[in-house]
Amino acid sequence: MAERIMITENLTKQYKNSCAVDHVSMSIERGDIYGFIGANGAGKTTFMRMICGLVKPSQGSLSLYSAKGETALQGARKKLGALIEHPALYPNMSAMENLEIQRRYLAADLGQNPKKALEELLELVDLKDTGRKKAGNFSMGMKQRLGLALALIGSPEFIILDEPSVGLDPIGVVELRKLLLKLNRERGMTILFSSHNLSEMSQLATRYGFLHKGRLVKELTAPQLELECASRNKNLESYFVELVAGFHNAEAKMA
Repeated sequence: MAERIMITENLTKQYKNSCAVDHVSMSIERGDIYGFIGANGAGKTTFMRMICGLVKPSQGSLSLYSAKGETALQGARKKLGALIEHPALYPNMSAMENLEIQRRYLAADLGQNPKKALEELLELVDLKDTGRKKAGNFSMGMKQRLGLALALIGSPEFIILDEPSVGLDPIGVVELRKLLLKLNRERGMTILFSSHNLSEMSQLATRYGFLHKGRLVKELTAPQLELECASRNKNLESYFVELVAGFHNAEAKMA
């Protein structure tokens, strides 16, 4: 059985008038590319923020690499890299300067030549030719790629990406897919990501979790989902729409 590097049990985030994440119990295994699917407002970002320690859960538990409790989790999170919502960039600094600030903040060990390591990281995300251009003048796609580079500083074992393809043109989306597959297959990175580009997700994910109104309503492996879609003669987008419609109908009958 593969190692479960992340486990949540009844993880919940309750705000004053709403429950953003509702008793979610799930696990991610080492080597997974876990596709998180849900409509806007389903709770995906809040869930990811709790995993990263950016939001405190109202209830439930979380373990990362078997670490539990906030002190232990802080240490385990050193193995994490994350791009949540819009990347936090210094707009008056270049791509390299942004990476250097993040390297110092993380105290990341990049070997004897940190500058070369950061240059290689910029090349990996296709930003090596941006020179001294300020990040504030980057396109949305360039900002997303820089955000991904920031998440990869220190070669994390587990990366969490919230809508990483936002702002990317079709070529950029394909390049992102190739990069994530390379990180997974060649560097062994485990990936949790959300995306509204479901056709692209279907070419990446090894497992799927469907979130609806804060609840994890279904989990499937890629082969299981492929069989379900085939049995219904549907693609992933149509399957998701049908799944959500079914829950809406059930909720309407109970109202």
